[in-house]
Amino acid sequence: MYLCLGKVTPLRDIDISGGYKEWINVTFIFKDKRIKEKVHVVDPIGNLRLKAAEKFLLYDSLLTFKLYHFACGPHHREEDQTFEELCKQTQSLPISRFDVMDGDELYVDATDNVFQNADGSLQYFHIYSYIAK
Repeated sequence: MYLCLGKVTPLRDIDISGGYKEWINVTFIFKDKRIKEKVHVVDPIGNLRLKAAEKFLLYDSLLTFKLYHFACGPHHREEDQTFEELCKQTQSLPISRFDVMDGDELYVDATDNVFQNADGSLQYFHIYSYIAK
């Protein structure tokens, strides 16, 4: 025995992607320079460091500069807008793992290279003290 209670409501399309895309546009910011780049979210997070080094000519401080992610794109809710460092230990993980979405900003903080003088010569005392640890 079947009981009929009225019309069946039609199915609805629900978007569970939450703004995630395979290719996204992010803005790299270093000092007063802003550069927009298109990145593939399945690439490792280390590729963002390489792009920043390439765009801002930071090859000599590739291992020392810090990269921060500001979740400010249109797909982030206001309470989810975070500012966090993208650690060097996680370079092999995909970009999508860090919720980097379309419209987000990546800040580059180039710390001083303590191993090099302004003229490009090396400070051997600093190198030795670092190696001796």
